[in-house]
Amino acid sequence: MTFLSRLVSSRAPALFAPLLALGGCAFQQIDPPLYLSTAVDRVWVGPETWANRLQDWRVRAGRIECIGTELPMRTLHRTTRRIEPGDGSLLLGVRLGVLGQPADAKRASSAGLLIGAGASDLDWRAATLVQSAPGPHGGYYCGVASDGRLFVRDFSDPKAPPVYSDGRIELNEVDLRIELSELEDSVALGVVAMGAAGEELARVSTRIRDADSLAGSIALACDGAAFWFDDWFVEGTRVRSYPDRTVGSLIGVQHTLSRDTLKMTAQLLPTGPGDEAFVRLELREKGRWRRVASEAIVTPGWTAHFRLDEWPSERDVPYRLTHRFEGGESVIEGTVPHDPVEKDELVLGALSCNHNNRFGFGRPGYPWSSAALWYPHTDLTDRLRVQDPDLLFFAGDQIYEGSGPTRAEKRNQPELDYLYKWALWCIAFGELTRDIPCVTIPDDHDVYQGNLWGAGGPRTQRDNKGGYVMPAEWVKMVERTQTSHLPDPFDPTPIEQGIGVYYTDLLYGEISFAILEDRKFKSGCADLGLGGPRPDHITDPAIDTKRADREDKQLLGERQLAFLDAWAGDWRGAKMKAVLSQSPFANLATHHGRNQDYLRADLDSNGWPQSGRNRALAVLRKCFALHIAGDQHLATLVRHGIDDWDDASWSFTMPAIANFYARSWKPEGEPVVAIPGGLEYTGSRYDGFGNRVTVHAVANPSPTGLQPAALHDQAPGYGIVRFRKPTREFVVECWPRAADPETGKQYAGWPRTIAVER
Repeated sequence: MTFLSRLVSSRAPALFAPLLALGGCAFQQIDPPLYLSTAVDRVWVGPETWANRLQDWRVRAGRIECIGTELPMRTLHRTTRRIEPGDGSLLLGVRLGVLGQPADAKRASSAGLLIGAGASDLDWRAATLVQSAPGPHGGYYCGVASDGRLFVRDFSDPKAPPVYSDGRIELNEVDLRIELSELEDSVALGVVAMGAAGEELARVSTRIRDADSLAGSIALACDGAAFWFDDWFVEGTRVRSYPDRTVGSLIGVQHTLSRDTLKMTAQLLPTGPGDEAFVRLELREKGRWRRVASEAIVTPGWTAHFRLDEWPSERDVPYRLTHRFEGGESVIEGTVPHDPVEKDELVLGALSCNHNNRFGFGRPGYPWSSAALWYPHTDLTDRLRVQDPDLLFFAGDQIYEGSGPTRAEKRNQPELDYLYKWALWCIAFGELTRDIPCVTIPDDHDVYQGNLWGAGGPRTQRDNKGGYVMPAEWVKMVERTQTSHLPDPFDPTPIEQGIGVYYTDLLYGEISFAILEDRKFKSGCADLGLGGPRPDHITDPAIDTKRADREDKQLLGERQLAFLDAWAGDWRGAKMKAVLSQSPFANLATHHGRNQDYLRADLDSNGWPQSGRNRALAVLRKCFALHIAGDQHLATLVRHGIDDWDDASWSFTMPAIANFYARSWKPEGEPVVAIPGGLEYTGSRYDGFGNRVTVHAVANPSPTGLQPAALHDQAPGYGIVRFRKPTREFVVECWPRAADPETGKQYAGWPRTIAVER
């Protein structure tokens, strides 16, 4: 007997009388519960849900199971249903039971429904991140505790204790429903437990602030122990259905087109044995879809990789990717634009360092509103679309392992932990990447390291010793998800542990791009012995940082330098050149972190070893290439020097998408050479390693008066680089995240037009 059948019993009219008085909902209008086939056995629950986190939930034998108990309050949101403000009826229910024994839990456990989660100003995707701990706009948590008592908890107030029932019930199998009752001067929210014959076993209710406080997202919730759930339904006149708000098995696609070769990566959520093990690629020709390829899903990572040579680069080609799973089909449609060789100006959009949320996610009191949740960054992506870029460049830190949004899980299913965070990036930027070719390269946080000195690929226990902390197969998975759509590497020989390489070149719109791996060959710094509060931070002005320039230390490595030199001399089909990498070749931040203490030198930067830095710059100046990079959370425009000021190439470091580890460039004293009329902190100076740098513009964090201040006061935004081929000029633009591209102002010092010959 299903839960709905039990509800429509001889006692149902009496039980639902208060609810019916509010909205008059007829039983025959009730939609069926969330359908889950008994054949489904996978991590990803289905397209109508979003799991926090992927590794915490699964579907098995037709019911949902929450198996994650390491973090508090795990949630599974129903993306296609939402409670709206106003008067009306509300009916929610679920059947649940404990997996194992509640006594096995490390803390008191509970399970039930979270309703009304997320502030009204939140994008629906941001609202599905509500989890962990109570805070403003958290909604109400209604369920049953491990001791058998029903409860209602105001999840918007960390100090509000739950209201418990007097009676207790067994947890083997419990049917819960949530009812809304209108009292004389207030509204009551109640939880009822029902038996197999539809009888009431226990009840609890409490007055709530107002009926509109129930507006928001709806989720299954589980805390402290593992539970199963079934027959989950959400009904009533206050419930609105959003059938388009689904997250299918296909969640993103990236592609590049270079020299008539298309490479494309399809990203999926974890599929199961009953789902198709491949993805189809179809092209639209003469009004019909024609399948051109089917590629197997590669695990871990759940990606499918396509390569089509002799691509018709002269025309736009509509495409679609399809994947069939148990219960439905997932489709992504887009267009591969033609190679824009005819354009006089190619536009590059440059982004890096993507924080989805404010610091302190999930701690008690964290506000579940746009003040703290910045995902899915629609304000940024909408403005970037107005800029109409031909190519996108994501320079690294697409995810932050420790806070984007949850802490890093490095031991228990780290592949799912990464995919949970990477999926947020795919969803946020997928509307852009499905139609715009993009270069995406991972940085240190993408591979779960605070800093990365790759040192050629060995395994290490501490990042500053050089190497990778995570297992090699896991690192390869990360690089596969982010870089497998890039053109073939210049030299594909793996480094230590069999980790691959992706440094390569891309020719698009008659602009030649060198794509570098700043971190992969870079030497560790732990053995330099320079002193400091930690091996990579030098604060004592008496320390001679030129001692870091040792013969046994390298920056790009001999292999990448050989590639860079070959690329610099290859002008076939190219009219201008640029280098895309993680970080600029200098130490361009003097202050780090919240306290903004003065930092003399940062060994995580690319300012050392100085000889390696100079060798790289010497190659770049041979071909007049502009270096475009990220990583620093700080936008700068710099002319580099090797033997003299300004005798090398320019670099542009774009601002962070969002961040809470601020950096600034505020050097002491006057510049060696001032720029006439220049802005504060500009001019020719020596960086912390004695390198010559002429800073023409910098976007230091500062109060803006904009809300949320935690976002906008950290100088977030993106870069635009316009390659003007007829005049051989780079036009470098640096846009605040809040600025309207059509009427707003750029950061001070931008835009800047740079002639290639200079």
